[in-house]
Amino acid sequence: MNMRCTRRVPAVVLAVLAAGPALADITVGQIDDFQDGTLQDWGNGIIESLVTNEDGGPLGAGDRFLQTITTGLTNGPGSRLAVFNREQWTGDYLAAGVTSISMDVANFTPSDTQLELRVMLFSDTGSVFTSTVASVVAADGQWTTVTFDVTEGGLTMVDGLFTYQESITAINRLLVRHQPGEPQSVGAAPHFRDGVMGLDNIRALPAPGTLALVPLAGALLVRRRR
Repeated sequence: MNMRCTRRVPAVVLAVLAAGPALADITVGQIDDFQDGTLQDWGNGIIESLVTNEDGGPLGAGDRFLQTITTGLTNGPGSRLAVFNREQWTGDYLAAGVTSISMDVANFTPSDTQLELRVMLFSDTGSVFTSTVASVVAADGQWTTVTFDVTEGGLTMVDGLFTYQESITAINRLLVRHQPGEPQSVGAAPHFRDGVMGLDNIRALPAPGTLALVPLAGALLVRRRR
């Protein structure tokens, strides 16, 4: 009996997903550069003033970026350094061919505390996956590019029962947060007093070499037409 119930659960979940509201469609090559002066649907869901659009990104004056800060308190809402998106970074990562997410990051924290950044992917199945290895960003105020592997090999499941293959087709939230040490579940990130993080040029990337095939295919098409 238990075996039968276990086999039926994924089918039930898929039926519920099919009846629910459609997620946005993530696409390879999409980029959030914040040049329109908005947050482009990024936030922390708690205190809106902690996430702002600022000037002075990787290209200097005139280059807008997303800044996320903490409250300065040692606990409570807004004391963890994190920001998420529930719009254009949702959907079927597998069908879109998105295998990694890159972004320009700056650690403006006034102390010498380094950032240990991870992405978290939340699925409609209830499972949550986070970066197995954190990307370290020094507290030097300099912009650097980090890339997060969002394939099964680069992520660790920290919540839920459904596998990566069952979950990656229905992502409903992408979170970027400071979480040092081993991969931890949603509520395990530490409080980060006076944390200040800049993000810019958040990109959805395909498997290595995929985009290189596009211009090649175009060139072959031109030759055939000639």
